[in-house]
Amino acid sequence: MTEYTKQLARFCSSLDYKAIPGQVVEKTKWVILDGLGTILGGTRFDVGKAIAKYAQALRDRAEATVLGFGFKSSTRNTAFVNGSLSEILEMQDGYTKGGIHPSDGTISAALAIAEW
Repeated sequence: MTEYTKQLARFCSSLDYKAIPGQVVEKTKWVILDGLGTILGGTRFDVGKAIAKYAQALRDRAEATVLGFGFKSSTRNTAFVNGSLSEILEMQDGYTKGGIHPSDGTISAALAIAEW
């Protein structure tokens, strides 16, 4: 574990929800809702259905919900499917200064782990 990872872990483990600025909480809620919207939008397309069908055929542990398809799979498969679904429409929120999309794989993985 690098020193930066240790610093981040210390910060996260000592974080008090009440200390998070209200604007950050509100933005986070919007990012999560955006992520859910892009995931559910991706379920309507053949490629999204194929990815979900593949994960379902694996018959892996039922740990977390594959959104929009009504079945559970392992956390890794769920994060993969939901993350893939979030990319289909290419409508992620985006953070232009960092070139990232918090609503894609990050949220999909976090939701899968949280549900598990």
